[in-house]
Amino acid sequence: EGLWALLAVGALQGPGEYPLRLHLEGEEVVLPLRVAPGGYGQETLALSPTLEGLLQDPGLKAERERVVAACSQEGPLRFRGAFLRPLEGGRTTSAFGTRRRYGTLFTSYHEGLDFAAPLGTPVRAVAAGVVVLSERLKVRGEAVVVAHGMGLCTGYWHLASRQVRVGEEVRPGQVLGRLGSTGLSTGPHLHLEVRLRGVPVDPAPFFSGLPLP
Repeated sequence: EGLWALLAVGALQGPGEYPLRLHLEGEEVVLPLRVAPGGYGQETLALSPTLEGLLQDPGLKAERERVVAACSQEGPLRFRGAFLRPLEGGRTTSAFGTRRRYGTLFTSYHEGLDFAAPLGTPVRAVAAGVVVLSERLKVRGEAVVVAHGMGLCTGYWHLASRQVRVGEEVRPGQVLGRLGSTGLSTGPHLHLEVRLRGVPVDPAPFFSGLPLP
C-alpha cells in the first residue's frame, strides 16, 4: 500500500536543507530534504596529449546528452534486492564522487566506480533490465547501458568488446562484454555508473540492497 519513488541528489549539490515538493491529484506537499556533506576525496590523473584532447572534444556534450537520454526511460522497476558484482575478482580503484583533475584540466567529479581487472575479463549485468545503448563512444569507449525501470540505469564503460544489442533483455549476471581500456582510459578497468533519471549516483549502496517496498 502507499506510494514511493526514487530520488537522486547530485554529488555537487551543497549540503543543507531543501524543499521537496510532491504533487498528487492537484495537491502539493512540501517536505524538508536534508543533504549531508559527501566527504569526497580528490585525485589527479596524468594523461597523454591525445587523451587530454578528448576532454576538449566538441562532441563530448552530445555524448553526455546521449547517455542521459538513455538513462531517463521510465517503466516498472525490473529488479529487487542487491546488485550483483559486475565482474569476478578485481578491485575498486576509484570511488564515486572523487573530485578529479586530468593533467591541467579539472573535469568535475568521478561519476561511478572503477574496477581494475585483467583485459578480457567478462563484464556482467548487475541486475535484470533491457539494453538501451550499445555502441562505441569517444570518451566512454565501448559502452553498454542497461535500463532497470523507474529511470534507473547502469552504464558499463571502456569495454574491449560488447556482446549485447539495443532492445535485448538481460538477466542478472549475463555477460555484456569484455573488460578493456577504450576511450578516455589510462589502463584496463571497468567504469560502472548508476544513474537515476540521468543523474549519477553512488553505485556502492546498491550492492547492499536498497530498502525498496
